[in-house]
Amino acid sequence: MKRLKFLSKYAGTTFASLALVVAQVASTRFSFIFYQDEVPEKVKAL
Repeated sequence: MKRLKFLSKYAGTTFASLALVVAQVASTRFSFIFYQDEVPEKVKAL
């Protein structure tokens, strides 16, 4: 039982870390694409 609890806690932490990394990569990729498209328009607006 104690090992199962430890395994569950470890799996939860690993999953949280993996989700955080995936979220950061997705956010960075989205920001890169977004700014790559939007910056020229903003520069033209100035």
